[in-house]
Amino acid sequence: MAKSKTANDIKNEVIADIKTQAELDAKAKADAELKAQAELEAKAKADAELKAQAELDAKAKADAELKAQAELEPSKDDIARNRIADDVFAKFPTLSTVYFSADLVPFGTEADAERHAKGLDEQTIYTVTKPIE
Repeated sequence: MAKSKTANDIKNEVIADIKTQAELDAKAKADAELKAQAELEAKAKADAELKAQAELDAKAKADAELKAQAELEPSKDDIARNRIADDVFAKFPTLSTVYFSADLVPFGTEADAERHAKGLDEQTIYTVTKPIE
């Protein structure tokens, strides 16, 4: 025969059920807080990565714009070569090309410019052609 429950047994079962439910609720709350914290950390990390990428993109764009601007503007040496070449063309009207060594010395032939450039650190020869008039 089954033993019948007393009021105290029922009370203890209800208390145990309440404690179990409270523990479950506390665990669910803690899990929800952990999940929310993990989501916040993931969002903060993603935001930081996006910000870093945006900064890199902005820097790359600025660098590209500076490079493009530098390519559009003639260098000081280019300006000097053109000015010197204009003087040479004025003095020697039959000359159609002036060759320059890196130290801005003008020559009427490429061979002369190359011979001179052999004694320089930079041996590049620059060519300026007389503009068509």
